[in-house]
Amino acid sequence: MNALRRTFLPIDYPHSVTADYARYMRWQFVQNCVGSAQWVLTTNALLTGVGLTQGLGGLPWAAATTWVLKDGLGALGIIWSANLLGHWFDADTKRALWRADLMHNTGSVLELLTPLFPQFFLPVREL
Repeated sequence: MNALRRTFLPIDYPHSVTADYARYMRWQFVQNCVGSAQWVLTTNALLTGVGLTQGLGGLPWAAATTWVLKDGLGALGIIWSANLLGHWFDADTKRALWRADLMHNTGSVLELLTPLFPQFFLPVREL
């Protein structure tokens, strides 16, 4: 239980955060759910942009690879990084989380543009 608390809550929670932290995190949870739906749409745009949806031949392999690389390993990397570096963000949790969301959403917008510019999405195109 201490490892989960250390990984997912700020140091000395609840005494180290403002009174509105729980309400803020509830809205952050909503944003994460919306972000997951956005991930489905961006993955579809990526696969369409590189032509993988024209036939079912490579689609299952591409979807599995995308999930493992982007979601599976990415989520583990985020948790590992937060566990190691999270204490640096505890002083200003809201700003750190806002910056991370901004970078993530910027990347998602770029992914949504893949069908318009498939030649710029080389990593999947070369597979």
